[in-house]
Amino acid sequence: MFKRLQTPALYAQMTLQAIPPALNEKGNTMKKAHFDLINHAIEKGFSITVDWGEDDNEAVKSKNIREVKEAAEACDDCHLVFHDNENKAQGWAYIVLGNDGGDEVSDYSMTPWLDDWAHTFWK
Repeated sequence: MFKRLQTPALYAQMTLQAIPPALNEKGNTMKKAHFDLINHAIEKGFSITVDWGEDDNEAVKSKNIREVKEAAEACDDCHLVFHDNENKAQGWAYIVLGNDGGDEVSDYSMTPWLDDWAHTFWK
């Protein structure tokens, strides 16, 4: 037999307190992971393709932060594909805007620069 140590409400409260919020530089607003990732990738010199996964929509490819952010937020979910200056893919990320708390980046490829971004974002 297991003995219950916490009530469900207390457990939920403890769980929420254990997850540090991602704050912006002012320390008062939730930072969106997908926007932070877009900024990081463009700062590293990548162009970003935003693909909504529909054959009839043309994907957007740009190094402009505003264009990429607006394209990424035009649908509920999308894939970002990161390209170097030789147009070789250097990783991808799956964005789901319905997720909150920094979980908008639902999945990403295992590449060193994306791992570094994730570790820095979640510090």
